[in-house]
Amino acid sequence: MTSRSIIQILALHLLPITLFVSLVQAQETSNDQAAIDQFQRQVADGITEDEVVAVIDHGRLANKAGVPMRPSIVTIWSDPAINTPLVQLEPRVGLDLPLKVLTYSEVGGKGPAVAFASDEFLMKRHGIKDRSILEAYQKGLEQALAKIPGKSQTPTSITGVDVNFGVVEFESDYDCDETIERLKKAILSQGDTV
Repeated sequence: MTSRSIIQILALHLLPITLFVSLVQAQETSNDQAAIDQFQRQVADGITEDEVVAVIDHGRLANKAGVPMRPSIVTIWSDPAINTPLVQLEPRVGLDLPLKVLTYSEVGGKGPAVAFASDEFLMKRHGIKDRSILEAYQKGLEQALAKIPGKSQTPTSITGVDVNFGVVEFESDYDCDETIERLKKAILSQGDTV
């Protein structure tokens, strides 16, 4: 038997396995997408329609661009009664506003999950001492998450978070426009940013 014959026999036997694996993966992605879509609708049910700023379906957008990605949808909504007092107290809290919830598919088939920045995260990151100012924020999250099972809710970890966590400040010898252009050029030259 020639090596070509062996390859043909192997290909004939492996093709059904490969197709089966591909079909299972496609079915898992389809099931994941349906679950993520359902969670996103449940989140949206807890938000007043006119408060929704945007719904961004990262997974579908990436797949449409030819980049494989697990299902992931972020829902962003704004409530001035929540946002305004927080930003008045600490302007940088605007980095975490308006409110947003990410519905996504856990790696390893663990099912759908919902991630969000908790009131504790905002307290630590922005040095907010008065918990009462965050009550409306927490209630807004709870309202949006009311239909999501608790085991599927994953607040942002606060481990290692301190004031200005993730915020980088620097001084520049250039004016604002020149600084932005230089930063943009440096970031885009990395080759992994579009």
